Amino acid sequence: MSRNHHITLRFDPYGIFIKSATPVGLYARKKWLGRKDDGPYQRAFDNTVGSLLEGQLPNGSWNRSFIDTVRRLFGLHLTIRYATDPINRALDWLFHELMTADQQEGQPELDLEGLPFVQGGLHPLHRGMALFLATVFGRENDPEVVALYHSLSQRILEDEGIWDRSGDVSNMLRALVVHPVYAKTNATARIAEGLSDIQEDSGIWAGSFPFYMTVNALAHLDTPPAEKQLEKAFVLLSRTQNQDGTWGSTEAEWNTFLVVHAMRNKKILR
Repeated sequence: MSRNHHITLRFDPYGIFIKSATPVGLYARKKWLGRKDDGPYQRAFDNTVGSLLEGQLPNGSWNRSFIDTVRRLFGLHLTIRYATDPINRALDWLFHELMTADQQEGQPELDLEGLPFVQGGLHPLHRGMALFLATVFGRENDPEVVALYHSLSQRILEDEGIWDRSGDVSNMLRALVVHPVYAKTNATARIAEGLSDIQEDSGIWAGSFPFYMTVNALAHLDTPPAEKQLEKAFVLLSRTQNQDGTWGSTEAEWNTFLVVHAMRNKKILR
C-alpha cells in the first residue's frame, strides 16, 4: 500500500550535493544526479573511498573503536555500496565485539553526527548499528544477524517501558526498517503505531524523536500508520524548506539527504 502524496517543493533540493565529496554527497551525485561517469565525480569518489579505507587495522576495526568503525562502514555503504573483504572484516569485528566485549552500560554522549542514529542506551545503539550495517551489506540472513533481530523484536513487543527511551526506539526502528523480513513484523508495526500516537498535527513527533531521521525511517515502510504520518511530515517539509533547497539550520547536507531519500522512496521526487 502506498498513498499518493501531493507535495510540491518550492526550491531545488539537489543543489547542495552537486560538488560535494562527502559520502552522502557522492551518493546523491551518482544515484540522483547521474554523475557517475563524470571525471570530477570519479576523482572525488576515489579520494573519499581511499580515505574511508585508510588505517583499517588487521582485526578489521578502525582505531579499535565501535563508533569509528561504524562511521567508516556507513560511509562505505553510501559509496562502494557492496560488501568487500575490508567491509566484511569490519562487520565481523563489530559482531565479535557485540558478542564478547565487556560493553559498559549507560548512555554515554557520542559523536553521531552524520549517522542515522541518536543518543541512547549503549547496548541498543550498538546492536542497532551492527544490524543495520549487516543488512545493508547483504548479510541479513547470517545466523547471528537473524538471532539478534529476533531478540530485538521480542524486546520491543514485551518491554512496556520502551517509550520512556525515545533514543532506543529510534535506533531500533532504524535497524528494523532496512531488513526485508523484520520490517514487516509486529515489532516494527508496534513502533510505527506508537509514533503515530505521538505525532502532532504539525507533523513533528513529541518527545525527543529526531524529525528528519524519523521521516527517513518511516519512508522505508509501506503501511497505513507510516503513510499517514508521512503525509503530515511532508506537508511540514514543503513549508520549511530553506531558499537554497536545504532543510534545517545545522547539518544542512545531512538533513537534506534524509529528506530527499525519503521523498524519492515515496515517489515525490525523481
